Amino acid sequence: MRIFAISAFSVSFLLISSPASSDEIPSRYDRLSKAVSRIVEVQFSDGEDGAVPMLKACYEQNSVPNAGLTTALEECLAQDIAYSNLSTGFYRQMAAKANRSPVGWQPEYTTGEAMKTRVFRAMSLAGFTEPRLTSELKQIAAIALKALVPAVEAGPRK
Repeated sequence: MRIFAISAFSVSFLLISSPASSDEIPSRYDRLSKAVSRIVEVQFSDGEDGAVPMLKACYEQNSVPNAGLTTALEECLAQDIAYSNLSTGFYRQMAAKANRSPVGWQPEYTTGEAMKTRVFRAMSLAGFTEPRLTSELKQIAAIALKALVPAVEAGPRK
């Protein structure tokens, strides 16, 4: 059985998120679930050395000023939220066992606050302002976190 922690930031996203319209949920959920599965697979196969560059490249390729929320940017955000939560839980457990921070830990990519800064910056660059920015992020976070558990439970592909 795998156990990992989900940050309080993410849980707050889940608790107050509003669902997308019923005709939008299946395609959006499926697309973002696949994106989450991709980042989890990279995390399992290549660790942080593969996942962090993947996130950076995703944002670099898909953060276009005032372009709105493209499907590609939405996938970057979902991957970032999922990756950050997976890594935060993993490193929290390792640090507790080792009584120190793990070697190679990149807190600028694994802490909830750093992730929150990245996703808010990407959404602001895309042209979103409050309250729509928070509303969209809550929906994306709810899907990303719901998709994270099955992706982790599926484990690495052979």
